[in-house]
Amino acid sequence: MSKAKHAINTAFVALVESQSYGTIQVSQIVEQAGVARATFYLHYSTKEELLLAYIDDMFQRFYDDIEAQLAEVELFEVSTAKKMFVLFKEEGAFSRVLTQAEVRPVLFGRFQGYLSRIFGRLLRSTPDAKVSPKDMPFLIDFCAGGSLAMLGSWVERDFQPAAEVMGEMYFNMLMDGMWHMLGLKSEL
Repeated sequence: MSKAKHAINTAFVALVESQSYGTIQVSQIVEQAGVARATFYLHYSTKEELLLAYIDDMFQRFYDDIEAQLAEVELFEVSTAKKMFVLFKEEGAFSRVLTQAEVRPVLFGRFQGYLSRIFGRLLRSTPDAKVSPKDMPFLIDFCAGGSLAMLGSWVERDFQPAAEVMGEMYFNMLMDGMWHMLGLKSEL
């Protein structure tokens, strides 16, 4: 990442921490970053693109960390869910954007995409899965909405309880239902 892009990202996170996403202006970002407005537009066309690029980068780091576990659904364990909460805690300043109503619809769409990617990978590597293609959007919407709501509530509670506790709770709520929906477990 270039020095200017890093400065823009750092300035954006600092601004998100101190004010609502909706009130942040590109002029504030470039002023705080110490770069020219043209430099911002060299990297991002809008502040929404910056927001999405940042969350995409977070997801990619998470995905890279768990990719080996996606080879088989049975390898998808509680530690995987804990990693998600640890990452959002590490990115605490940025994670506060999850609590802002104006970005939730945008983030919901992104979470749908992330989960589609994860579920797609799980399904390709798990031939015994028996989910109907017509049911998959409902599973993805449920998981995306629940994930976003749970992360947002956790951030609002100042990252309490601990990331490890949240990861275990998330895993237990999500995985039993997902395995059942995919036809991979006979009982919940």
